Amino acid sequence: MSRTTGQLQGYRAGELDLLGVLETAIAQNPRLLKGGLPNLAFFKAANDALLEPDSADDGRGFPQVEFWLALSRGAGLVAARDGRLEPTAAADRFFALPFEQRRAELREAWLTCTELNELTFAPDLELPGLKKLRTVDVVSDVPPPQRVQDMRRGVVRLLREISAETALSSLLTLAEARLRDVLIDHSDDASWRHVFYRGIRERGAAEDLERAGRWRKVEGAFIRVLCELPLSRLGYLAWDSSRAVLEPLDEPVPEGAAEIVVQPNFEVVVLGETPDTAKVWRLARFTEPVPGRRVRKYQLEKKRFAEALGRGQNAQDLVALLAAMSRTPLPQNVKFSLDDWGQLTERIRIWPDALFVEAEGVENLSDTLPAALVEKLGLVPLGGGHRACPAPDIAALRALMPARRALFDYSRALPRVMRPAKGLEIEAPRETLHFRARQVLALLTRQEGADRYLLDPEKVARAAPGLGARELRGRLEGALTEELSPQLALALRSWSGEFGSVFVGQAELLLCDDIDQARALALQPEFSAWVERQLSTTAFLLRPGAGERVRAFLKLLGPGTVRSSLAGRAKP
Repeated sequence: MSRTTGQLQGYRAGELDLLGVLETAIAQNPRLLKGGLPNLAFFKAANDALLEPDSADDGRGFPQVEFWLALSRGAGLVAARDGRLEPTAAADRFFALPFEQRRAELREAWLTCTELNELTFAPDLELPGLKKLRTVDVVSDVPPPQRVQDMRRGVVRLLREISAETALSSLLTLAEARLRDVLIDHSDDASWRHVFYRGIRERGAAEDLERAGRWRKVEGAFIRVLCELPLSRLGYLAWDSSRAVLEPLDEPVPEGAAEIVVQPNFEVVVLGETPDTAKVWRLARFTEPVPGRRVRKYQLEKKRFAEALGRGQNAQDLVALLAAMSRTPLPQNVKFSLDDWGQLTERIRIWPDALFVEAEGVENLSDTLPAALVEKLGLVPLGGGHRACPAPDIAALRALMPARRALFDYSRALPRVMRPAKGLEIEAPRETLHFRARQVLALLTRQEGADRYLLDPEKVARAAPGLGARELRGRLEGALTEELSPQLALALRSWSGEFGSVFVGQAELLLCDDIDQARALALQPEFSAWVERQLSTTAFLLRPGAGERVRAFLKLLGPGTVRSSLAGRAKP
């Protein structure tokens, strides 16, 4: 993380590093691990894309990548989607902002970042008190996020008082006088409890550091890391690591220039070491970035071009952007391919009001729709054989439309395109769903994922009175490639009212060994007050609390008339 005065300084250099990390996220689309961070391959690739990569040989990992990733997550520039790390629409809005506003937003994201603890980047320290996911042990002196934020803001305030080149030692002297207790509380250092920096030790040491005389070793290391990475890369100061000096940085607003060369093999090369990041980001959003340290390359691909159109970009605008940035005219084969990709993929139309004609099953609407209707309304073919057009006047529509059926013809068999999944879930691939299957899903389920639906008790209960329980079950079974799973069938038939409620609880039984004995008991005047229901010729379900009265009555008939277990019961 070392910097020298002769090297590229300021926020512009930092934004190029940020761009490299984001481009790596586009190119790799890394899967997130259990802790919410990308895999090691992403960190290595992103580190190689930095202006001055870190060396992983010292065991600290990749501090710069971790820094920019934490800021990107805090500013909402990247987010998890389907278990992978992807740039968001907020990143597009961010790079569309003016230079000074981008710098201000990223500075605020750093000052308020809770994922980051710069003390972990200090090369001479290690923090065994810092657990996984950057959580702090309760018996550790590793500063929590709030103290880290307060220390950042305190150092930034001190920098406003510096007007010329200043040695780091002078800044540490000023910070120790004013910010001594901000990062770690030293007000009770005389106590036996605070002899050591608990959970903070020199790298490779077996014991924690003593507090006495070690403020510059710990808090000073924190401030040095701030100078080397956040303060330097966010444009607060210029840092010279060889002399350990810093000076205020008055960074002018750069001119927005970015030149490229588009080659016939669809490779785009960005010229210069400090191109305009806003324009380069627009380029990266519809190409395949090839992250590199000094030479930025991008590959034009149909997939990335189509994804950009899906985000609302216009094909002609993207081609115009390439032509405007290119130092030379676009190769003919590249221009023709881009125009062709735009015609093939840019088929999104938005009408304030539209008429959508959808096939019920697998019918070919070209054969079934009246020719007069197609010609008059100008129906546009859509994917899946459907048609659409701007909504016409109702009177004209009634004059052209054929007589409609009151209900869909559910007697016709259509392909079975869904199957039962785990529990109450149903798998329904979007590519094969026809209209009738979607109607069944909308009637009985709620969507849980792209192709997953969950049986909804409220929807089933609402639909059952109108259609009937058996009709509901028949429609669902008619769209499934397999039989209803036992759990799915039980839930559907219970919620639709086909099955009644089930009693679960304790009950008392009256069991007789002989049919005649049961009949004799049934003739007793009190019998109807005792029995809730007859289960068989010799078994009766007693009413709640009737067991004691039956036992008292039977004991009057003599000893041995009542038993308390089923053992020895004779078959009737």
